[in-house]
Amino acid sequence: MKFHPNTRLTFPVLFDLPVSVDLKTAASAFGMCPGTAYRLIGVDRFPCQVLRPGWRYIVPTVALMDALGIDMGPVQHDGVLAGLAAGDDSHEQDIPTTEDPA
Repeated sequence: MKFHPNTRLTFPVLFDLPVSVDLKTAASAFGMCPGTAYRLIGVDRFPCQVLRPGWRYIVPTVALMDALGIDMGPVQHDGVLAGLAAGDDSHEQDIPTTEDPA
């Protein structure tokens, strides 16, 4: 994956990440340049777990999401409906429900 060094990752991109990412991708998620990420690793201050198998750094996506405060739990249908109801009720009729119409 290639990202501009100073561009933060969006939620759709974050939720489409593989099991682990390279350091540049993790740095983009935190809104920092790769140079800053390498410096933080050098002083053991990078905001999440970093692994170094061989010569490169990788970051487990679960650790990245946890450090960003993003819950990786499953999304429940009722939770989506509640979120929509809290925001804009105009879309409520477009979402199929699992309730029995009788």
